[in-house]
Formats: sequence, C-alpha cells, structure tokens
Amino acid sequence: MLFSKLFGKRDQTPQYDGSPFLDFNSQGVSISGNQVGFPVRLEVLEGILGRAEKFELKAGINYCWSNLGIFCYTKDGVSVYAFGATIVPKSKSVSFIPDKPYEGRITVCGKPWEKMLRSGEKTEVFYRLMLGRYSIVSEFIDWEDDSVLTDIEINANTY
Repeated sequence: MLFSKLFGKRDQTPQYDGSPFLDFNSQGVSISGNQVGFPVRLEVLEGILGRAEKFELKAGINYCWSNLGIFCYTKDGVSVYAFGATIVPKSKSVSFIPDKPYEGRITVCGKPWEKMLRSGEKTEVFYRLMLGRYSIVSEFIDWEDDSVLTDIEINANTY
C-alpha cells in the first residue's frame, strides 16, 4: 500500500471495516478519520471507500457506493463537488442514488446530524446549514411533512 501511495496506483479496497463514520464539518467531511475538502478528485474518495459505480447523466457524471449508501456528484467525472449519504432510500427511478441506506454513524461538527440540520434554514424541500464555505443539506421525505429526512449531503458554495 505504501508503494501505491508513493507512486500513484489507486488502491480500490476500503480502509475500514463496516460502515465508515462520517462527520460533516467546516473543512468538508471526515470519512473514518480521513478529512476531505471539496472539490476533490474522485480517486481520493475511491482510495477511502473503494471503487464507485458510475452513472452518466445530462447534468454530469455521478457515482455511488450502493453497498454503503453513499453517493457523490461531479460535472466531469473527475472532480467531486458534492458528497452525501442516503438515510431513507428514494424511488428506484433515481438510479444514481443508493437504494440501500447508510448504516454508519453521522455527525455534523461532532454533534447529532439531524438536530444540527434542523437548526439551519428551512426551505420548501430541505434544511440547509452553512458551515464556512460549505452548505450541508437534508431533504424531507414529503414536502408537507418534514419529520423524516431522506439524506444528508455537503457541497462547496462555488456557484
């Protein structure tokens, strides 16, 4: 593994057992202790989580780790600008979102994620919490009922 890190060969094996621990924070997201800021190259995330499934869409190329309930968004297939975890699987019509929920622990700045998101701005379809140059959002399962949040994702405020 040291050889591959020095000379650039990507290791597609996850660096943890079970679900990774995710902490969304003002520097990006910590994935089982590996701090990642955005935008980031997809190969960095694959080095931590293993190989991702690729989904080409009109708006860009998205990736997901279905077995982990984790997904990310790119415009070019290389530079990841958003990263998230599925809490409640959505309709199968959304192919690039994992149909398996994330089963690990999630925090926002070390605190319970749902409480932190609900302390942020509420829009018609999601809660948004600003942390430095990052926006962390969580969608409702139903726009008339915000009691169930379907996912959590982070992106850099670059647009």
